[in-house]
Formats: sequence, C-alpha cells, structure tokens
Amino acid sequence: MRQIDPTAVIGPDVQLPDEIEIGPGCRLDGPIRFGPGTVLMGYNFLRGPLTVGQGNRFYPFACIGFEPQDYKFDPSRAGAGTVIGNENIFREHVTIHRATSESVPTTIGHSNMFMVNTHAGHDARVGDRCILANNASIGGHGVIYDQVNLGGSGGVAQKVAVGRLAFVSGTIAATHHIPPFMMSRTIRTVGGVNIVGLRRSGMSREEIDQAKWIFRVLYLQSNARPAMLEALRSRADRSAVVAETLDFLTRHPGPIAELEPGKESRAMREGG
Repeated sequence: MRQIDPTAVIGPDVQLPDEIEIGPGCRLDGPIRFGPGTVLMGYNFLRGPLTVGQGNRFYPFACIGFEPQDYKFDPSRAGAGTVIGNENIFREHVTIHRATSESVPTTIGHSNMFMVNTHAGHDARVGDRCILANNASIGGHGVIYDQVNLGGSGGVAQKVAVGRLAFVSGTIAATHHIPPFMMSRTIRTVGGVNIVGLRRSGMSREEIDQAKWIFRVLYLQSNARPAMLEALRSRADRSAVVAETLDFLTRHPGPIAELEPGKESRAMREGG
C-alpha cells in the first residue's frame, strides 16, 4: 500500500506504484517513475527524468537526478536523466547526477550498496552488486562493472573504467583503467589479483588460475599493449575469464594501471 507523509511534495509528472513509502520532507520533481517496494525514508530529493526500479531504499538526504557539476551544462536541460535498477541501497547523503547526454542516461544496476556520502557523477555507469564504501566517488563518464568494491574515500576518475570483481583500496583514486579481477592499492597502479574477492564470488580454482595468468601477461612480462592483446586472444576461446579481460581492454583502449612500484616479488607471489 502507499504510505505518503503529508509533508512530502510530489510533482504532477511523478508516477507512483501501489506499493511505495515516502517519508517526511521528500520532494519529487519532473518525470519520475517508481517500481513497487520503493522506500524514501525522509528528506530525499529526486529529480527527473528518472526511472527507479523495484525494492530500492533511499536513506535520509539522498539526492538523485540533479544536474551535472559541469559549468557547460544548462541546468534547465533535462538530458537523458538517470536510470536505477532494482534492490539498491542508497545511504545518507548519496548523490547521483543525471547525464549530460541526450540519449544515454546515468545508469545504476541492481543490488548495489552506496554507503554514506558516496557519489556517482554525470553519465556514470555502475553494474550490479557493487559496494561503494563511505565517501567513495565515481567521476563523470566513469564506469564500474559488476561486483566492484571501492574502499572508503576511494574514487574513480572521469572516463576511467574498473573491471568486474576488481578492488580499489580506500583513500586512492583509479586514474587509469583497472582490468577485471585486479586489486589497486596505490594510485594509478595494480598490485596483484583480487584473490579474496574472486574466492568469495564463487570462482573456481581454474578460473582464478586464469586470472593469475592474465596478471602475468599484463604486468610481469613487460608486454606492449599489442602483445598483451595477442596473448589474450590466443586463450580467449578457451577461457571466459580471459575473454572478458580481452573484451574490457578492447572496449576501453586508454592506458591501464601500471604495476605497483617495488612490488614485483610480492606481485609474483600473488599473481601466481
């Protein structure tokens, strides 16, 4: 059933399902469509164009769909807006900005956890089952694939991509692409394979071994990018893990993070 606090302000273009809870002090403006099971706890500010899937939970002061932090953007432009999937959690003071694009929205997938004071900038894309710890942020046009973990006060720079099951430590920024399955512990670098994360995800021993082989190809063999890609192609038809990495590097042709300085011996142990 609908539970709407009398202090909530709801614009005429907002479409509400039969099952939704809207707490005190909320303001909803512009074209917004909610799926069932949405909970806005209170003092949430949402602006369309915005599509919200089912079962999402917004904690107090989460602000979604406002214009980009971009001097060039006309705040009166709607743009493509923001699209949010299902079963996400947005804790206190989360901010997600709508796209500058007229055709592709800022996109959040399913079952993500945005902890307190986290941010996704305009045109960002977030996959499924990601965790952004307190104060982590994704810059404009940043991309994080499924099951990525960003540590507290960590970040992803503008137009940088982080591959599936990668881990970025707290208080650092990913300023170069982070390939899938890798772990970044210092700025612009990769220090090894995210072994713990891969095991927790249910990856088989064989798949983890393939991730270790990828790490050797990318970071321990002094390969130029064409040689890296050729090595991955040689095994991509036999390994989904390798094929995924090849696809990531093909989609994101910019520079990838370098090997963490002074960690070659440690990296050899962690990378297999």
